[in-house]
Amino acid sequence: MSVDSPDSAPSPPAIAPWPALRPVVGMMLVSTLILLACSSLKHGLFHSTAFDLGIFDQAIYLISQGLPPQSSIINMHILGDHAAPIHYGLALLYWLYPDVHWLLVVQAVGLSLGA
Repeated sequence: MSVDSPDSAPSPPAIAPWPALRPVVGMMLVSTLILLACSSLKHGLFHSTAFDLGIFDQAIYLISQGLPPQSSIINMHILGDHAAPIHYGLALLYWLYPDVHWLLVVQAVGLSLGA
């Protein structure tokens, strides 16, 4: 019978090996693709709400161009509306290609991370 010395630190919890995580990661990827396909289809068929999506698309585009994100739809600075500095991070994606589908991708990934 061994007795741990008081100086020994407890061992860290074991992390699940990759084969155990594979089904969860697969479900997350599949749900991301399904959610993205549904939101893109809804947007493509003109059933997406232009008000909210338009506000954020315009603000993030303006940020990506180095302009102040003053929305002409609500006549307000985007941080005065939602105070979410993540818009500045999303503007980096708009540097690659300015398209509203970036917002739909980020939304689908965020929802799938709930798995």
